Amino acid sequence: MNLILLDSEGNKQKLEKSDRRAIHIRKVIPEEKWSKLWVGVVNGPTGYAQASLDEAFNVNLEIEWDAEIPCLRQSYPLTVLIGLSRPQTCRKILRDAASFGVRRLIFFRSDKGEPSYRNSRLWSTGEWEVLLKEGLEQACHTQLPEVTHFEDLDQTIASLGDEKEVRVAFDCYQKNIEPDEAWGSVDCSHVAAIGPERGWSDRERNLLTRNDFGMTILGATVLRTEVAFSAVCSVLSIKNHWW
Repeated sequence: MNLILLDSEGNKQKLEKSDRRAIHIRKVIPEEKWSKLWVGVVNGPTGYAQASLDEAFNVNLEIEWDAEIPCLRQSYPLTVLIGLSRPQTCRKILRDAASFGVRRLIFFRSDKGEPSYRNSRLWSTGEWEVLLKEGLEQACHTQLPEVTHFEDLDQTIASLGDEKEVRVAFDCYQKNIEPDEAWGSVDCSHVAAIGPERGWSDRERNLLTRNDFGMTILGATVLRTEVAFSAVCSVLSIKNHWW
């Protein structure tokens, strides 16, 4: 937790002793560093906080907002389409997406995917949002990725609209462009489609191609969905000088 995410912009705040953020401050952060903790609000400002304990071991914070700290100021112009996968895979992707600074995540039910994944407690209990916030806290920035769900790839692509963007889909078996052609211009937004755990169907491949997605491969090996996600975010960040 390199950044303490708070719920509001108040200058004086109290974290109850049972709050995980208070526990982290008390048990992980050395007391000599309590005079200048990095804090932020989701999609809001950042600042420094001075922490102290009261007699009940609650953590009291006095905050100076709008202070400049080493923090990502805006999400990168990247939307990632992901075939709905096992909950444990999606948990990793959610946390890492926030860490990478992805602007938008769209999960969809793929032709070969397992429909029951959408009924996981991950999505029904709000756990997914907790994971996103953990990614922000680790990476030290405040811009929460937008997360949406669609019934299939057709609805997903229709949601993208007509914005000028580079569109590329990654496949293990088929390509119509070389990998070096997939990264596009640094001046454009990017949409990256990553196949589900069981791969694209022929119908989905044709749908992607008809909707201006270049199809390409990501290396010479078959990667797990979460590994492919991290690889795509990494290469795009380097090629487009986001890093």
